[in-house]
Amino acid sequence: AEGLSEKIVLDPQWMIDALKSLITAKMFIVQNPAITNAWYAFEEEGKLTDELINALWTKKEKPDFHDNKEHIILVMEKLHIIARPKSYTMDGKLIK
Repeated sequence: AEGLSEKIVLDPQWMIDALKSLITAKMFIVQNPAITNAWYAFEEEGKLTDELINALWTKKEKPDFHDNKEHIILVMEKLHIIARPKSYTMDGKLIK
């Protein structure tokens, strides 16, 4: 994927912690009811929104994850942990 070669993760545990923070986020929803809908969209429908990621990876609490969000997302896509939704034209053709 484009952009992956720009950074190297030297500490695999860091990447694991980033992924874990998304997967185990449910325990933090009580502390931040504003993102309850975003969490349930993730949990029930698999929609990982910027709103949820930004709420979990705040600049104050998770500055490393926040500052490297795009790279982490690219790695997650590369590893097929997440996928971007497909887009189609009005006549049903897949947009690449």
